[in-house]
Amino acid sequence: MRPVLFSSLVFAAAISSVSSFACTTFDDYNNQLSQLQANYNDAINAANKQYADRYVPDVVLVGLPAGTHARRYNETVAYYQAWRAKRMENWANWESSVTTARDDYTTKSQQAYNNYLRTACLWW
Repeated sequence: MRPVLFSSLVFAAAISSVSSFACTTFDDYNNQLSQLQANYNDAINAANKQYADRYVPDVVLVGLPAGTHARRYNETVAYYQAWRAKRMENWANWESSVTTARDDYTTKSQQAYNNYLRTACLWW
């Protein structure tokens, strides 16, 4: 009677240890990647919207100022140089946002893949 009782306790302990083992199913992995892709798309869309909103040029009412043609030309050149500097800064901000989103997505998707390979439920 003792061997039967002992073997049933060992079997119960083995079942509980296997059932408590945390594993990742393929559906869990797909859900995690889908969430990462949604976050990536949201970050890219936000960067694109910010870039587009800042890229729209300011409306400038141009009158005919009193003075020579050279004065009007110099004012126009100064305006466009400032506008170009603003546009280049906007481009740098957009590029930084997109690069950050890409790096974050790449890192987290690699972590999810490594986690899936390490804890995959192959018997499910």
